[in-house]
Amino acid sequence: MAVWLYRFERGMFLTFGKAWQFMRIIFLPVLNLLYAYGNSELHYYANIGPGIRILHTSLGNVVSGKSIIGKNLTLTGGCVIGSRDVKADIPIIIGDFCEMGAHAVILGPVTIGDHVRVAACACVVKDAPNNSVLAGVPAKIINVSSEVL
Repeated sequence: MAVWLYRFERGMFLTFGKAWQFMRIIFLPVLNLLYAYGNSELHYYANIGPGIRILHTSLGNVVSGKSIIGKNLTLTGGCVIGSRDVKADIPIIIGDFCEMGAHAVILGPVTIGDHVRVAACACVVKDAPNNSVLAGVPAKIINVSSEVL
């Protein structure tokens, strides 16, 4: 439900532009019920590629509108992708084929490469290269592989 709702709102935003902010007021009662049912908030400003998977949605997930995410992102329950500076317009960039463990947090602005795994309960606040594994608070690179994960 959360992915469908994101795709619907993103399509409306791409169709109507900034006017969707005002048009969606009419639909807010229904949208709020659907958000509660989907238990995840994927902001329609976020540019999320195809193939997003959300596992264990009952724990909730949040994706900031400042996010630019590649294809095949996997979110496990409780993940947050957000910004440390609300006023900054610097995006949070996440590459292709990334995975986030349960309750993992990415606080931008950061750039995460392709094929990156973020361990459960890790808090990423710095950039990460391709094919790396991040763990800890704050997250540190614990493994970088030349092979695709």
